[in-house]
Amino acid sequence: MNKNQIRKRLSGAFPAPPPRERDAFLSRADFPRLGLPGFALAQARYIRKRVWAASLLSVIVSPLILAGAERGDALNSIWIISSLLPFAALVSVTEITRGASQKMRELEMSCKYGLNAAVLARMGWLGAVNALLSLIVPLILSSAGGWGFFRMFTYLFTPFLLTCVLSLFAQNRLRPADGVYSCGLTALIVSVLNGLFHSNITDFFTEHFTSGAALFAALLVWMVFEIYKFLKQTEELQWNSSLTA
Repeated sequence: MNKNQIRKRLSGAFPAPPPRERDAFLSRADFPRLGLPGFALAQARYIRKRVWAASLLSVIVSPLILAGAERGDALNSIWIISSLLPFAALVSVTEITRGASQKMRELEMSCKYGLNAAVLARMGWLGAVNALLSLIVPLILSSAGGWGFFRMFTYLFTPFLLTCVLSLFAQNRLRPADGVYSCGLTALIVSVLNGLFHSNITDFFTEHFTSGAALFAALLVWMVFEIYKFLKQTEELQWNSSLTA
């Protein structure tokens, strides 16, 4: 029996009387009326400054690495940025799931727009910043070693995307508190492995760019699935909570 059938059974067993003068009462009620754009803007203010700082760090570091490297060694120095990006992914994922890890889900579910809307708003802001980041950094570094924009893009952001996918995978299957620690461990492992094997990874993207692009696309599809699963779990949690209200 699915939830729609349960709702129909409950409404048939316990019919609620029709509301009287509900609209008139709500029109007289004194409460702040926040529209959807205002709600989305308000969610941006709840994102901590350290998250924005972590996202912007690679933009600041990129020209410094190019300036400090010889022309021929620039490509060999770019792995440093690629190894830092998993930590930017870490703070983004943990910021999206912060309500669950700090046991604030029930409070967020009581808001006008609900928990899913809050998660989507924060995800939208962080996604927009990370999208801008993914354009700026490869443009700065694409001249190094004769690489083009798309090759540099996949090389830099494959560790970032891998960290996002594995962190969301852990968040969807572990308790919120355990998920936070697993996200941190994931970012550390991806960063260390990327640094240890940066020569092999660089050669792989130099000689087998098509395979690297296919790997990036597969990780992107996997991330979309994990985001959908996370939002689905949030929706089910909110519906189950409404049954006990």
